[in-house]
Amino acid sequence: MTQRKILLKKINEAFAKNNSAFIIENISDDIEWTVHGDFMIKGKEAFTKKLQNMVSDEEFQLEIDNIITHGKEASVNGTMKSPNKEVYAFCDIYSFSGFKKARIRKITSYVIKI
Repeated sequence: MTQRKILLKKINEAFAKNNSAFIIENISDDIEWTVHGDFMIKGKEAFTKKLQNMVSDEEFQLEIDNIITHGKEASVNGTMKSPNKEVYAFCDIYSFSGFKKARIRKITSYVIKI
């Protein structure tokens, strides 16, 4: 598995485990995050606030189906099960700020309850 794929796996695990510190240290200051049909935020401060509002007392169960990387772009899809057994399918598309030791600059998320 490439370094970028390992990072994306860890980022998704951090979302499931409410490890916002790990996520924040791997995003750029000019991060943009769009969850279609829900919200769009810009900047590290707004991103951090959004993560804090999403924190759950319990971890989600994460199942990653695919991690695809190509240049500065990547995508991850799979499912997450909430502590109350709701299941969500997701696909996140990532753009990185560069190639080596790059941070995540943009996330576009598609999430549906199944």
